[in-house]
Amino acid sequence: MVDVLHHIESPLRFLQEIERVLRPGGRLIFCEPAITPLSGVFYRLFHEEPVDMSADPLAATTISADKDPRDSNQAIPTLLVGKYRAALARAVPGLRLERVDRFFFAAYPLSGGFQPWCALPDALARPLLKLEWLSRHLFGRLAAFRLLAVYSKRA
Repeated sequence: MVDVLHHIESPLRFLQEIERVLRPGGRLIFCEPAITPLSGVFYRLFHEEPVDMSADPLAATTISADKDPRDSNQAIPTLLVGKYRAALARAVPGLRLERVDRFFFAAYPLSGGFQPWCALPDALARPLLKLEWLSRHLFGRLAAFRLLAVYSKRA
């Protein structure tokens, strides 16, 4: 999934359903906004989707038929792989978080994300992306704009 999870009204119900339908060894892979000290400021100031780090992504919710599908909370993926990691493991024991990568420190904001403009010259894109990927373990928790998470279903 790319930029889907932070739009899901009940992440817990969604992940329980993923646990139910995945075969043993199957994977859920998602790429989503990462909320870090640097990106959180950027997203709050320059992005139309909200960032609410006080939300509980495991709270029971009622699915509403009139919900706008564009409603979101960009913090949900970061909360699930961070603050709520252990609680999610208890709530959905059949899914195991295998990997989390936090990446894109300058390339994403320079690219404009999903905006029609781009301030990143084509000639610099590939080298910058490579450098950022190689340095993700150093700077990811402080400056990443994106996260990639891989969950697998336990056998």
